[in-house]
Amino acid sequence: EAVREQLSLLYRVEEKTILELMEVRKYIEIGISQLVAQNADEAEIEDLENLIGEMEAYNHDIHAYFPLGVEFHQKLALAPKNQVFYLIWNILYDILLKGYTPILDELFPEGPSKLIKLNKDVLKAIKSKDPKKIDRAMESHAEQEKFDPLIFVGGKREMKMSHFQNNIKK
Repeated sequence: EAVREQLSLLYRVEEKTILELMEVRKYIEIGISQLVAQNADEAEIEDLENLIGEMEAYNHDIHAYFPLGVEFHQKLALAPKNQVFYLIWNILYDILLKGYTPILDELFPEGPSKLIKLNKDVLKAIKSKDPKKIDRAMESHAEQEKFDPLIFVGGKREMKMSHFQNNIKK
């Protein structure tokens, strides 16, 4: 908890900071995905496949899908059996999710279908155990999820950034 507070207070949240957090997330998840391919057992892969099946049931409801999407990434972060990767992933997600969970409809107006496909692509690449495919799938995932930091809370730029700042401090 103390580390989370330090990280959230470390930054004066600006557009650049949000983009930097998203970049760090991309590289953390690329490393995690590479380790999943090396270390995950059949049961963990099957669990991820089942989770994607659950996601597909909520193909048009971003709010019902979203906890499953987070769970998918959480299970990915746990599968390498590296506690440090999981700790860093968890801190990063905590900061990012607090900032954009309240505005899911603005971030994903088309619903979760694209996100589900990206998760399927990541899992397919992991199952291939091909490092280049894994990198491409996770980079594509990160790029497709990238959003304009100014989308936060309609209105003026200052309100948008203060919304994110206030949420990550909670």
